[in-house]
Amino acid sequence: MAKILPDFKSEAEEKAFWETRDVREYINWDNADSFIKRVFKDKKTGSDILKDLEQKSTPDS
Repeated sequence: MAKILPDFKSEAEEKAFWETRDVREYINWDNADSFIKRVFKDKKTGSDILKDLEQKSTPDS
């Protein structure tokens, strides 16, 4: 059974949460679509998600 994902008050709170946890523990693989929609709820398209991930993976100068 997947763990329950808390509601985050900010992106900083969510970032701190994921730094110490394994996302695989929070996914119900029988219903992964709802997890993906919740995690990326503020993204409108797949390209928005990819752009965000690219920005987060680029080291700050």
